[in-house]
Amino acid sequence: MKVLGFGRDSNDEFKIIVEQPFIQGLRMTDEEIETFMSNMGFVLMNRKNWTYATPTIYLSDIHDENVLCSENGTVFVVDCDIRINTPKLRNNGIRLLNNNVVIDI
Repeated sequence: MKVLGFGRDSNDEFKIIVEQPFIQGLRMTDEEIETFMSNMGFVLMNRKNWTYATPTIYLSDIHDENVLCSENGTVFVVDCDIRINTPKLRNNGIRLLNNNVVIDI
């Protein structure tokens, strides 16, 4: 996944804009996904929407159709929802967002 930029949706919520090429690979099991995410420091927060989080990053839709393993063992996460984990998401987030921008010249 390549981050192209940042923006806000029609509800004025912060969004990360990404692009991603087609990935060829095999689906991983729920257990393999949970181990992979845990090894990166993510905790499974909600099995119903496959949400994983750290105190600063929130990922959802991390399920067996969206996590693929290539022939050489590289894991690819496709089509997931990426957010900055704020307290508003109620997943132990610690990040705060604001619109204050200061430019020093």
